[in-house]
Amino acid sequence: MAMNPLLAISIPACLLMFGLSVLFPVLPFFIRDLGLTEGQAGVLYSIYAATSVLCSPFWGRFSQRHGRRPTLIIGLLGFSLGFGLFGLGQTFPQLLAARVLGGLFAAAALPAVFAYTADISSLEKRSVAMGVVGAAIGIGIIAGPVVGGIVASSDLRLPFFGSAAIGLIGATFVWLFLPESRDGTAEPPAPIEGFRRSLIPYLIFAVLVTAARVGFETTIGFLVDDRFDFGPRETGYLLGIVGVFGVLVQGGGLRALAKRYSDFSLMLSGTAMMTLGLLLLGLARQAHWLYASGAVLAVGYALATPTFTALLSRAGDANQGLAHGLSQSAQSLGRVLGPLMFNTLYHFFGGLTTYIAAAALCGCGLLWAVVLIGPSLKRASVDSTVRIP
Repeated sequence: MAMNPLLAISIPACLLMFGLSVLFPVLPFFIRDLGLTEGQAGVLYSIYAATSVLCSPFWGRFSQRHGRRPTLIIGLLGFSLGFGLFGLGQTFPQLLAARVLGGLFAAAALPAVFAYTADISSLEKRSVAMGVVGAAIGIGIIAGPVVGGIVASSDLRLPFFGSAAIGLIGATFVWLFLPESRDGTAEPPAPIEGFRRSLIPYLIFAVLVTAARVGFETTIGFLVDDRFDFGPRETGYLLGIVGVFGVLVQGGGLRALAKRYSDFSLMLSGTAMMTLGLLLLGLARQAHWLYASGAVLAVGYALATPTFTALLSRAGDANQGLAHGLSQSAQSLGRVLGPLMFNTLYHFFGGLTTYIAAAALCGCGLLWAVVLIGPSLKRASVDSTVRIP
C-alpha cells in the first residue's frame, strides 16, 4: 500500500532535523574540550552555512530538472558523510573541512523537502501542509538535543556518529518509500529576473530572522554553562522541553489559527514572539525564566516558519524548486552571519549583550515584514484568501 506523500516527506524531514539538532547541546562543550573558543565555534557553524549559500540555488535547479527524490537522497548522504568526518576530526582545520564537505551536499536536503511539500499541496492548504512538515521537523528538534545530550555525557564524539547513521537511514527510507512528486517534465520557464525581484522582500526577512534565531542556537550552550552550570545532558533537556511547545503549535494549534487568521498575520505574530523570547533569554537569571523564555521563542518560531514558507511558495508558485533554493540560500546566509556576529559578541561581552542584539535584529525583521512584505502582498494579490491586517 502506498504511503501518504505528506507522511512520507515528514519522516525524512524529522530524521534530518534530528541528526542536525544533536549538534546543539554538544558542540559548545566539544569546542571547549578541544581548547577552542566561542569565536571558533561560530566559524564552524558559519562555514557549513556559507557552503549552503553557494550551493542551494544549484540544488534548487537540480531538483527542478531531476526531481525532489534524488535531490533529497544526495542531500542526506552528504549530511551523513559530513557528520561522520566531523566526529573523526582532531584539529580545527579538520573540523572545518568536514563542515565544508557536509554543507556542500546537505544543502540539497531542506529545500527539496519544502519543494516536495509544495508540490503535493494546494495553495489553500499549503500553510497547513507546511505546518505538518514543520511539526515533524519539530519532533526531530525535540528528540535530537535530548538524545545528543544524554549520549554526549559518556563520549562527546558519539552524537556525531549517530547523526551520520541517521543520514544513512533517511536516505534509505527516501529511496525505498518516497514517491517522486513531479512527472519529470520541466516546469514552464518563469520570468527569472522579475521572479527573483518579487522574492527579495521575503529573502531579506529570512536572513534577518534566521540570523537572530541561530544566535540562540549557537550560544545557548555557552550561556547555560556559564550562567547555570549546565552540562550537555541538562542543555539537551532544556532544548527538548522548549521544542515541545513548537511542536504543539505546528502539530495542531496552527491548523486552528490558520482558519481564523491570514498567514501574514501569523507570521508577524510569530516574529514578535521570537523578538520577545530572545530579549527575555538575555535577562533570565533563574532556571524557570530560562525555560519560559525559550518556550516563547519556540512558539514564535513555530508560527513564523511555516507561514513564511507558505507565503514564499505562493510568491514562487511557477518555480517552486528555485524559490525554495533561494530561500534556503537566504536562510543559510543568516546562518553564516548569526554565528559570526553573536558568538563573537558572546566571547567579548557575554550573554546579556548577545541576546539584546539578537532581539533587536529579529525586531528589524518584523519591521521589514510590516513595511515591505505586506504591501507587496497587496500589490501582487498573491492569494485572494490572504488578508492583510
